Order: sequence, then structure tokens, then C-alpha cells
Amino acid sequence: MAKRRILKKDINYISETLFSEVAVIRMLEKDVDADKANKLMARILDLREDFVKRSNTVDGKDNKKLVKAYYRSLNEALRKETAEIIAEIKELNKK
Repeated sequence: MAKRRILKKDINYISETLFSEVAVIRMLEKDVDADKANKLMARILDLREDFVKRSNTVDGKDNKKLVKAYYRSLNEALRKETAEIIAEIKELNKK
């Protein structure tokens, strides 16, 4: 990871994109369950808040290997959560 600032920008970009995708589906599709869409939008906002907080707090700031491993695991967790949300968006869109 090059910079924490870039990671935060990536987190914000991903969450904004996912949020807008759900909002558009909710507005344009008539068969979409609004409650599920609202819960998914809330989950996306919680994801953003959680990952921004996690990117600010690093254990073992003195040890570069620990910091690198921490950000690597944070990046992997972000990818996993994003993939899960995308799968839920696809399910929302199928109806």
C-alpha cells in the first residue's frame, strides 16, 4: 500500500459506487424489495465507516512488517466484503 490517503479514497469510491448502484436499482426497478435495498444501503455505509476507521488505527506502528501485513489483510477484507455486497446487489436486481 502506497499511502493511507489513497486507501481511504479507494474505500470512499467503492462505497459511493455501490451505494449509488443500489439507489438506482431501487428507484428504477418496480419489483425490488425496498426494505432489502435500504438494509443493503445501510450495510454499505457501515462498511465505509468501518474500513475508514480501521485504516486509521494500526497496531505495531514501529514494525514495518506488521503494518504491511495489517494493510494487506485490510485490503483483502475490503475485497471480500465488496464481493459479498455485489452478490447481494445482483440478487436484488434479479427480481
